[in-house]
Amino acid sequence: MEANQYSWQTTAHECNAPSPQGFYNYCNRAGSCWQNNVDKLAYSDYGPGSGFKINTEKWFHVKMDFNQSNGSFTNFVTTMSQGTNSVQMTGNCGSNAMMTNDLANGMVFAISNWSTYDNWLWKDRCQA
Repeated sequence: MEANQYSWQTTAHECNAPSPQGFYNYCNRAGSCWQNNVDKLAYSDYGPGSGFKINTEKWFHVKMDFNQSNGSFTNFVTTMSQGTNSVQMTGNCGSNAMMTNDLANGMVFAISNWSTYDNWLWKDRCQA
């Protein structure tokens, strides 16, 4: 996950199984199953100010759900909520199944929070 007050991006980066020494010889650096407010939500769903469902100038909650079917990881859902408002984005693609064992064995999460002055956030969304 990476975010600032204008943009939220969640991307899955699946890898192949590690070697016995714990080395991963392939990971999808670009990621797949991405979800972001720029492409997946209405403009008024996430941003700074009272005109947004999720006003990023105030505290809000983020919840990640990981869903499975027949023992295989199928999709993840990001839910952002603030007061009575909530928005959801779903990452649902075939590569999620490659992470089934990772979810069962202690997957690692990386979360980034970029300031409004860093313009290299995904889609360069650092202003209204």
